[in-house]
Amino acid sequence: TGHNPGTHKYNRETHKLYREAMAFFRSRKKRDIGLCAENKRMVKDLMKLGEKPWVVFYTSDEVISDLSFPSSTKLVGVTPGQIARLSNVDASQGLLAVFDKPSSLPADRKQIPIIAYLHQIKDLGNLGTIIRSAAGAELQSIITSPRSAHPWKPVVFRASAAANYMIPIYEQLEFQDALASLPSFWRVCFVQSSRKQDSDVDSLPYEKVDFRSKPTLVVLGNESFGIPGSFIETAKRCHDVVLTHIPIPENLESINVAMAASVVFFEAAKQHRCTESEEQPRYEPTQDGLEVETHADQDKEFMKESRTIIGDLDNLFPSR
Repeated sequence: TGHNPGTHKYNRETHKLYREAMAFFRSRKKRDIGLCAENKRMVKDLMKLGEKPWVVFYTSDEVISDLSFPSSTKLVGVTPGQIARLSNVDASQGLLAVFDKPSSLPADRKQIPIIAYLHQIKDLGNLGTIIRSAAGAELQSIITSPRSAHPWKPVVFRASAAANYMIPIYEQLEFQDALASLPSFWRVCFVQSSRKQDSDVDSLPYEKVDFRSKPTLVVLGNESFGIPGSFIETAKRCHDVVLTHIPIPENLESINVAMAASVVFFEAAKQHRCTESEEQPRYEPTQDGLEVETHADQDKEFMKESRTIIGDLDNLFPSR
C-alpha cells in the first residue's frame, strides 16, 4: 500500500530521522551498507527491481505525488535547505531516497560467461559508466582491484544509473586471486585503450576476438598507465591469453577506458546473442582437456561453471 504524501510532515520524530540520515552520509562505515537515489527515474527503477527505500526525504507533496512507496518506507517532508545538506548533487530535485545495498541478485538473472576485472580504475565517472555497460551487456560479474574507486560512492552510483543493483560487484580483489578462482579453461582477455603494447602477444582488433569460444575474464587497466605487463605474464602460466584493442586513427593516442569497456562488452554480448545458425565453435571442458563443440546448449555448461565461480568469489568476499 502506498503512503499518502501529505501525512508525514517535519516534527520531532522526523527530525530524529533527518539527523540519523546526516550521520549516515557522514560515516564511511555506514555508506558501505547503503546509498541514496536523488531523482524519480532512479527511485522508480530501483523499486521495479524489488528494492525498498527505508526513508525518503522530499520538499513538497508534488515531488512524490506519482510515487507509491511500501508501508515500511518512512516519508519525511523537509525544506530545500535541509535536503541540500544531505544531497550529493549541485541542484537537487527535492527528492532523496535511501536504499540498502543489495544482498543478492535473482538466481535466474540473464548473463553471458564474461567477467570484468577492473585494475585501479580511479575515475568515479568512468567506473560508473563501466558498471552500467557491464550490466547492459549482461556480464556475469565485475571485480575491482585494490586502489580502485569505491563502486558505491554517490558519483559512481549516479553514473551507473543504479546498475549496481543489476550485476554482482566484488571489491578489492588482487588479480592473482581473481585468476585463482577461475578454472584453467577460462581465457583472459586484456583490453588495450592506447597504442602502447608491452607484450610479445599480438593484439587483435576487438571484433576479431571470439568471445563465444571460451568463458573470458576481460581485464581493463588504469586510465593513465594501463595494465601491468606482469599481469599478462602471470595469466599466460595457466590460461589462454588474448590482447585486444579498438582500432583508432594514428593521430589519436588512446580512448577513454569506459568507452573501450563498453565497445568490448557489447561486442561480446552481440556474439553470444547470435542465432544458432550463426554460432561459432566453442569449447567444452572434459576430463581429457578441451573438446570442440558447436551445440547451442553449451552456454548452459558455461553458466553451470559460472555459478561455481560466483560461489568461489562469495567465499572470498561474503558481502558485495
